Amino acid sequence: MTYVIGLVHAVVAMAILVVAPAGAWAVCTAHGTAISTPSQVVAANDTGVGRRYMFIQNTGTSSMNFAIGTNNKATTADIYLAPGSSMLMNNYDGSSVPSGDISVISPQTTTWVFCDY
Repeated sequence: MTYVIGLVHAVVAMAILVVAPAGAWAVCTAHGTAISTPSQVVAANDTGVGRRYMFIQNTGTSSMNFAIGTNNKATTADIYLAPGSSMLMNNYDGSSVPSGDISVISPQTTTWVFCDY
């Protein structure tokens, strides 16, 4: 399992280097624990300019869901992340990455990490 987590981190680091324009680096400062009550974990428009990259990973051992959108509260019907899984979005050819707030929920406690720029 440690090998898989290390491999995921290496792939994410390579992806950041490939897609990040000169001088722009993802910041991975948002992290925490998802519980059975939905909670907003990242504010909308947190990057100062339009979000160009977004990565969220379930680093825990239980499933979780997350939602993107202003004042959105995640439910179990939103985007599902199994334990150890992640989702990456980046702009390509000028397409936008959603800049709304991020909220998480987990039927059982699990941990997560969020990066964007």
